[in-house]
Amino acid sequence: MRARASARSGCLFALLGAACAPRPPSPRCPREARAAAIEITPRGYRDPALWLRQWSAEERSRTLLSRAEIDALNVANRAGGQGPRDVAAPALALAETSEGEVRASLRALDDQVDHGALVPTPPGDYPESRRVALASVPADAWYVAPSELELRCVPTAGQLLTPGGSAAFDRNRCSEAHPGEVLRVVRTSVDGGWQYAHTRHVSGWVRAESLGPRVSPADAALFLRPARRAVLLRDNVDVAPGARLRLGAALPLLELDAGIATVMAPMRDGVGRVRVAWDPSQWSQNQPSLTRENFFRLAMARVGEPYGWGGWQGGRDCSRLVLDLFATFGIELGRNSQLQGRSGLRTEDLRSIGERDRLARIRVARREGLVLLVMPGHVMVDLGEIDERGDGRGTWTLSAIAEFCRACAPQGQGSTLVHLERVEVAPLSLGAGTPRGSFLSRLHTLTVFGG
Repeated sequence: MRARASARSGCLFALLGAACAPRPPSPRCPREARAAAIEITPRGYRDPALWLRQWSAEERSRTLLSRAEIDALNVANRAGGQGPRDVAAPALALAETSEGEVRASLRALDDQVDHGALVPTPPGDYPESRRVALASVPADAWYVAPSELELRCVPTAGQLLTPGGSAAFDRNRCSEAHPGEVLRVVRTSVDGGWQYAHTRHVSGWVRAESLGPRVSPADAALFLRPARRAVLLRDNVDVAPGARLRLGAALPLLELDAGIATVMAPMRDGVGRVRVAWDPSQWSQNQPSLTRENFFRLAMARVGEPYGWGGWQGGRDCSRLVLDLFATFGIELGRNSQLQGRSGLRTEDLRSIGERDRLARIRVARREGLVLLVMPGHVMVDLGEIDERGDGRGTWTLSAIAEFCRACAPQGQGSTLVHLERVEVAPLSLGAGTPRGSFLSRLHTLTVFGG
């Protein structure tokens, strides 16, 4: 159940609020605050041109990884367990395999429920959903997600919350599948209402009525490995009734002529041919080149979009943001921050060195290519530095952030839990002077895409 566990642990730094404010709150140092009242990003820092100006024109347009290098990296990551799995593998649908996965997941959840780490809501809901999962029977069917689908860890709409936790961090929401993603159902509840499905990144229970009609294995294969792709460069684009695609979606491209593309697209009644106006600012034939110019402009366009742990309310958590950004360029990553932090051409462990040395290593890696920075439960895209003085205040990143701790003034008077809940540009000094520490102090890994 590696993939399922990983989906639940993509951005868990956001759930540690209890450690943020050990002192009693005061009017000058409230326990919590909304981000609207606290600005962390200077004017102009959300403009990709600011970060691209750090590089020469040659470096901005340099291809950091060729198509062949990306293909080789994807093969290596799949072999090493960092990349997506092969949902077409015959073993995935074996009855003993799927039953073992379901039982292993339930054992992990049982332990947390029994010890009070997770609280079923409504009370008494968990035993029944557990019974439904254990009584499920083998299946093997293919679907293409017609809309954003929620994958549940156990077959119920009920929640599993940490004590005092918010529904925004429901641990029964394993992850999500974007429209156009292939799902392979390998178990079904006895009444047929719940389907246990694999995507390339996660596993979970889906309501049967949300899946739409079954598709043939041949049609599923078209979406998994299209010979020609129409890759979406924007977010939330309608291509068919009820089919709103997300950034990085890759549709089978059947024909492109005179500014009109014919693609295979998910629809409420299955998959079918759809004609779309070909706008090069919205679509790319196959993946665009991985350059700093292309990546930074695509990434910075996400600033301000909502945070959503496990896809809550259509938002992205930190690892889903990174997954979708890199997928646009054909780089296939895993679904959680720790897997993503091992997925570059070169990975470096930062735990044994001090903060100034970490900044120096980031600086070296930045010259090689795009850099991901990872701390426990969180992944960030390195943007660059402006007036860095050795404490992270001048080194800036892009990530989807739920919340962070902010020290109150004067120093030592406590800290406030700030609910940011969006994709934002933030310095590595974020959190300095609080019990959690700064992002810089918590970094443990960097990984580089380029050379």
